Amino acid sequence: MRNSGNAVRGPANQREFNPDEDRYPAAVTALRRIIEEGDMPEGPIESLEVNVTASGELTYRIRAPRAEETEGGWLPAPG
Repeated sequence: MRNSGNAVRGPANQREFNPDEDRYPAAVTALRRIIEEGDMPEGPIESLEVNVTASGELTYRIRAPRAEETEGGWLPAPG
């Protein structure tokens, strides 16, 4: 359905997307998503690096003790 301003409207309960709005997750939320949705290795870790974007996406790198390479992944912004 179009309004008089020719803007397309979605369902009444759907928020309009604002690309300038920051959607940084809380630290606990980011870590919870990695645990629940990510590919976490078993056992101890030497380091964990988490990066988040304003859109809510996150990347993570995990290094096992004495490992030469890190493991990691990317999780999209929550829908």
